[in-house]
Amino acid sequence: MLSSTPPFTSGETTVPTNSLATLVLGDVYRAGYVSPGSLRIGATENLKNGISIIPQLQYNIGYPYSVGNMIAACVATNPAGVCTSYANVTQVDFGPGVTAGQSSLIGGNPGAAISTNYYDPAYAGTTQNPNIAASRGTPATAANGGKLSTPNLTADLTVEWKHQGNTIGVQMTNLFGNAWNGTVPAVNPWYQPVANGVSGPGTGVNSCVNQTGQNVRGCYQYVPTNSYAFSNGAYLLSNGNFTGNPTFGPLAPFGIYVYYRRAL
Repeated sequence: MLSSTPPFTSGETTVPTNSLATLVLGDVYRAGYVSPGSLRIGATENLKNGISIIPQLQYNIGYPYSVGNMIAACVATNPAGVCTSYANVTQVDFGPGVTAGQSSLIGGNPGAAISTNYYDPAYAGTTQNPNIAASRGTPATAANGGKLSTPNLTADLTVEWKHQGNTIGVQMTNLFGNAWNGTVPAVNPWYQPVANGVSGPGTGVNSCVNQTGQNVRGCYQYVPTNSYAFSNGAYLLSNGNFTGNPTFGPLAPFGIYVYYRRAL
C-alpha cells in the first residue's frame, strides 16, 4: 500500500497530513501501519464426539520501520519567507537547517533524537550537501519505511467440546512462543552517535527530568538492552509509545484462555 503521507508521522493514522514539499515533489511511501504482504489460513476439524479442533496460521513479511536517508524539504525561500524551491535532501540532524512543517521527516521536525545521520559539528556543510560524520549504521533506503521488520509467523489453536447447547473451549495463542511478535522497531530517541554504527555510553540513557528538575512519573531512566533491535541500540523494540509511557521488553510469548458458551 502506497501513500503520499510519510510513514510514522503523527498524521498518518489520524487525519492524513502532507508537507507541501512532499506534494510538490510527488514522493510516495509505504504505509507504516500495514504489512505489504500477509496471509492468514485456518481449518476446522469436527469430530463425532463433539470436539472441534481449529488451528490458525498468521504470516506477514514485516512492517515498514526504517527512517529514510532522504527527506522532502524546502531548500530556498524569498525575503517574505515563502518557499521558492523544494528538493529531496539528505536526512540529517541539522535541526533548524530544514524548516519544521516543510519537511517530511518523522514528526515533521529534524533533530538528533530521530535522525539516523549526523553532521560533523566542525564542518557541518549545507542542507543540500551536509558533511556527515556518523550514522546509526542500520539498513535504510532513500524513503521513510523502505526497509521491513522481521517477518512474523504465529500459530493459534482452539479446541472446543460441544454438548447439548454447551460449549467449553480452550484457546492457545502464539504457540511458537515468538515473544516479539507484532513488535516493530522504532528509532531510539536516546542514541549517542560516535562513528558509523558505533554508539556511545549515553545510548539508552534518558534523564527523565522535567523543567522542575523532578523525575517524571512512569519514566524509564535506562532503556534495557534486551529491547535493542540492533546491538548498538539504534532502534528499540517496544510495546508502547515513546512519547507517552513506553513498555520495553517482549510481548507475552504464549497465551491460554478457557471459555464457556451456552446456546439460548
